[in-house]
Amino acid sequence: MRLNSNIIVWFRLTVITALMLIFPPASDADEAMTVRYQDLPRYEYHTEIMKAAFERGREKFGPIRLEPILKEIPGQRVKDAMIAGKTGAEIVDIMVRPTDRDIEKKLTPIRIPLDRGLLGWRVFMIRQEDRKAFRAIRMEADLKKRILGQGSDWIDVKIYEHSGYTVKTAWELETLFRMLSAGRFDYLAFGVDEYLPLLEHYSKLYPNLAMADSLAIHYPFVRYFWTADTQKGKQLRERLTLGLEAMIADGSFDRIFIKYFGKALKEAKLGQRTVFHIENPILPDTLPLERRELWFSPGRFEKTN
Repeated sequence: MRLNSNIIVWFRLTVITALMLIFPPASDADEAMTVRYQDLPRYEYHTEIMKAAFERGREKFGPIRLEPILKEIPGQRVKDAMIAGKTGAEIVDIMVRPTDRDIEKKLTPIRIPLDRGLLGWRVFMIRQEDRKAFRAIRMEADLKKRILGQGSDWIDVKIYEHSGYTVKTAWELETLFRMLSAGRFDYLAFGVDEYLPLLEHYSKLYPNLAMADSLAIHYPFVRYFWTADTQKGKQLRERLTLGLEAMIADGSFDRIFIKYFGKALKEAKLGQRTVFHIENPILPDTLPLERRELWFSPGRFEKTN
């Protein structure tokens, strides 16, 4: 028996319609890669850089669905989960952290210094009564006679101790400022990208604190974006690398950098300070030092606002 051609067409359309109901075509939202990241105040600069980099790659790679995690996750837990390639609602896809030899054996970063190495330019919090004494320091050996305060789990402790500095530690930031105010040690050292809000906050709690205005320490130290060595992680690295390189080329990376750190650089006046350069023994030999456009140097950004 021959079936009417109209019946055959109707049957095929019915099957296709049913399949579309069961397996609807993917929308842009369905095709977008979900990216989890920590959305905390201290990562505000890095988040803006990340979003701008993803936008640069949208035409080539398609949309991204950003999923912020608004709670604090311990850094070691973030690192361990990324190394293990874990996934989950509270596992980030993009991590911001400094590099060192150990982590580069386990993960691959995007080797574009997010803060242009500014983290390694260190200025000091001191007691106001010691300003004159710090201004009199001309030699690194004289600075080493002073006791430096640092966080117990800060990677910088190894750097300072390697260069012969005496370091006293505490776990809590609040405790460090209280110890400095009470004379338990002589100074705290913070990156130029982080000192200003700390000074503004803690000088209200401890009015005898101030910034030393004549000295600084520098060592190579950078933060990168990191992703897992999974298929998704490699795709994210490709997208972010393309976007970051485009931002460096068109100047938008510099504009965001100045937006966040221009004021601090202007007030720090690094070009007018005596700077002691020390070695960072934990750095891998993979830093892109040959690309001078990626790095901060005194005088490059201070006059721009």
